[in-house]
Amino acid sequence: MISPLFQQLHDGLNVKLYPVGPLQSNCTLIYDETTKEAILVDPGDDLNFILELINHYQLKVITLLHTHAHFDHIGCTKRLKEQSGSKIVMHQEEIQLYSEIEQQGAMFGMNVEGPGVVDDTITHNSTIKLVAREIMKTLHTPGHTRGGCSFYLDSFDPPLVITGDTLFRLSIGRTDLPGGDYRTIINSIKEHLFCLPDETVVLPGHGPTTTIKDEKSHNPFVKQQ
Repeated sequence: MISPLFQQLHDGLNVKLYPVGPLQSNCTLIYDETTKEAILVDPGDDLNFILELINHYQLKVITLLHTHAHFDHIGCTKRLKEQSGSKIVMHQEEIQLYSEIEQQGAMFGMNVEGPGVVDDTITHNSTIKLVAREIMKTLHTPGHTRGGCSFYLDSFDPPLVITGDTLFRLSIGRTDLPGGDYRTIINSIKEHLFCLPDETVVLPGHGPTTTIKDEKSHNPFVKQQ
């Protein structure tokens, strides 16, 4: 089994980060060590690998949660739902983008399967539960897309935040695609991410992890604003 890019265990909850697909989008696996119930954040591609992970840890995936609906973050969601019985969850403003997943793939010269049915939606401050306990808070962080979200796990030590394509190590998500806006993404980072504790570990949508402190100090895209 391939080693995760990042992993942390706290109070029976295990978080593991794996790059998947040709664009190496980060998929986050969160599961309860006792009950084996799990959440997958941004299962973008590599269906067989993700199924291997699920089987290896003997998990029951309850929720397929999404930071946003670009094809590289949601590409195998439909097939995972069909095989696991889990529900698809995203922000309401991402549903239209998800419905255009085949066209998105075509823009990059890739064949992508059509969308599945979205089962539930989230908004700013929505809580995400696993085994009847709240484990994450939703932060609406638009700018890369209109309904882009981050997920804050404040019970971990240090805390974690899954930022999708809003905030990367020393970079930010692109804003030149439909629904993107540069000023909006900068505001999202400053108002909803940079207010988190400095020690918070950032699990981005692509690339290596970082911390809120490092990005506040060194991220050139935000510092110049």
